[in-house]
Amino acid sequence: MNVFTLKQQALAKVEEAYVAAEAHYGRKFTRVPVEFSKAQKVTAGTAHWRRTHTGYTPTKIKLSLPLLMLNGDTFIEETPGHEAAHLIAVEMYGSRGEGHGAAWASVMRVIGQEAKRCHNMQTARVTVTAHCLCKSHEVSKSIAQKILAGRRYTCKSCKTPVKLD
Repeated sequence: MNVFTLKQQALAKVEEAYVAAEAHYGRKFTRVPVEFSKAQKVTAGTAHWRRTHTGYTPTKIKLSLPLLMLNGDTFIEETPGHEAAHLIAVEMYGSRGEGHGAAWASVMRVIGQEAKRCHNMQTARVTVTAHCLCKSHEVSKSIAQKILAGRRYTCKSCKTPVKLD
């Protein structure tokens, strides 16, 4: 499936969540811009709001473009609604709606999604191959940078230093 179609499906899923919540709660919710982030390679999505003296104002939803492209339908079924539920929850419940607590979980049920906090989708994390005496290790880019800077990592199996190629 092409990237345009995937983005359109994700946007439709956000709107679907708002429509379901509005039907259930009998009120309108603030629509926000949805951004597709190339930088988010592990986090599937984020919801952003601003706290004001009168309450909470939703500001945007950011969805991971790499994870959308890697996981397609699974991403669309889980992530856009999850992030919309955060904004609906803070708009409905204020500070009680923050995070993955009971208020957010109730909104997730209203929009027809399972209230789960974390995803288990394939990620776009960059790894680097390193070696010890007994095997190859896939380490994150940040661990590789620490090894290059002189930090010592030891293989749990053979107890020798893990070195980059």
